[in-house]
Amino acid sequence: MSKDIAFVAKQKLSVFLPKNLNRYTVQAGVLEDKPAAKPAEGTTRRPMGEVRKRKGQAQGVSLRDLMAKFNTSHNILLAPWRNPNNKEVAQVVDDIAKDLNHKGRWMNRIKAGVQAVIRNPIKRKEYGSNTQATQKRKGFDWLFVQTGKLFENIKVEFLNRV
Repeated sequence: MSKDIAFVAKQKLSVFLPKNLNRYTVQAGVLEDKPAAKPAEGTTRRPMGEVRKRKGQAQGVSLRDLMAKFNTSHNILLAPWRNPNNKEVAQVVDDIAKDLNHKGRWMNRIKAGVQAVIRNPIKRKEYGSNTQATQKRKGFDWLFVQTGKLFENIKVEFLNRV
């Protein structure tokens, strides 16, 4: 989103949405703590892209632990919201405005949009590359993704919508 569009969006929002935006409370991240998947040899295609095959559960490693590690190192839950070029943020704001006018018809789209704000920068590989050694071990270069289980478990739920 260009700075001009962001400025216009803020101007329009300041006219009619600030009091209503706090009506939405969402929780995003790994909502259900599950064990991480143990990677197997070889890769497979999933809807999000190429990942390593899975071979059972990793002992002592949970998806929430992985999310906490990646969030500490790269702030993957909040950083996308601060990126002025993240087009998904503008779409979520637009969907909230539509929902305010249509009393709840846009709830699933808002949830999907919030999920996209967090997932899509990972999918687009905006956080950088793996080391050469990690790329060789995994068979591909995709930071934060090994088997895809963590990525698939980044979910969103509404805690409050008044």
